Amino acid sequence: MLKTIAAALTGAALFAASALAAEKCTASADSAWDSAGKGVTIEAFASGSKCETAMAALVIRDETGTAAFYEVYPAEFVMVLAGMATAKDLEAALKSWIDTSQPQFASTADLPAWAEGAEYPVLGDFAFYPEEGIDRATYTKVRDSKAPIFCYVQGMESMACVVKDAENGGFYKLGVQTFPG
Repeated sequence: MLKTIAAALTGAALFAASALAAEKCTASADSAWDSAGKGVTIEAFASGSKCETAMAALVIRDETGTAAFYEVYPAEFVMVLAGMATAKDLEAALKSWIDTSQPQFASTADLPAWAEGAEYPVLGDFAFYPEEGIDRATYTKVRDSKAPIFCYVQGMESMACVVKDAENGGFYKLGVQTFPG
């Protein structure tokens, strides 16, 4: 009798686990970042019990395929990923999120200038907030280098900008550009 109950409970647990797995939302996309070098790619993954509450990861891989930069976000807090109800919708949103075909900034030369005495650079009415430790001189040097840059929406009213370092080939976040949300 105990074996029959144990078998029934095991079967029920397996059924419940497969039902939960069927409800799980997963999606992925990838894109070439050609301006950063041959073989540099950007990948996006999302997974969660529901698409609306999935966690989304963005990964930049260098020419060797090594993950050189990554960030993870709750999809519901990223404007272009929020509200996706199905894995198909989320996959389309991920593709759009990492699309490099029509960048706002083609290179760091397109970033807003940081005026002498200003607290930070400004593009129209919207601030560009450099990462901690990046001062005006460093920012200007990076801007003048015309390095490859990839900017992606990272919240509801801002996008993060990642630069390929002209000196060592690595990738780092330069800062965040705000925009109207």
